[in-house]
Amino acid sequence: MNKRYGIRKLEKIVCKCRRCLELNIKSPNIALMGQGNPDARLMFVAQSPCELCALKQKIFYKGSGVILDKGLKRINESRKTVYITNVCKCHTPHNRRNNTSEINNCSQYLEREIEIVEPEIIVALGKEAFKWFKCSEWNEMEKRENYNVYALTHPAFIIMRAYLLEEYLSEWEMLKE
Repeated sequence: MNKRYGIRKLEKIVCKCRRCLELNIKSPNIALMGQGNPDARLMFVAQSPCELCALKQKIFYKGSGVILDKGLKRINESRKTVYITNVCKCHTPHNRRNNTSEINNCSQYLEREIEIVEPEIIVALGKEAFKWFKCSEWNEMEKRENYNVYALTHPAFIIMRAYLLEEYLSEWEMLKE
């Protein structure tokens, strides 16, 4: 099966999903599917789209996206060469964290994305992705059955702590190898 076709087919399912009461009903709580290269060896997974991302239908739009792009540049990658997605596909009302049932409801979609993309490395961005992938350490490569997982702090954490930017970007170096 063509990976792009598989992602488009999954996106149609995600966009029709109504499992979570307050989500995927209207803007800005609409679903946002992963984006990028479905043939990527690197997949980035964060928690859920922010309001601006949901409204623009662009993953990691502005803000933390600027930091993400700097990290990608640091490892000689771009949004065209990697695949970026979220554990949960919908923006939550009032920017609240996703609850357990929402995460469970969306898990099948992330699992399917991983099956389609077949990445070598998944970068778990932030606490929710860290928990979803059952990571044990930050900034350490962990072997799984079909891929490796590398947990990094979410880029949004760095926005208000610009003094940590260079240290944060150095943590991306492991992905070059």
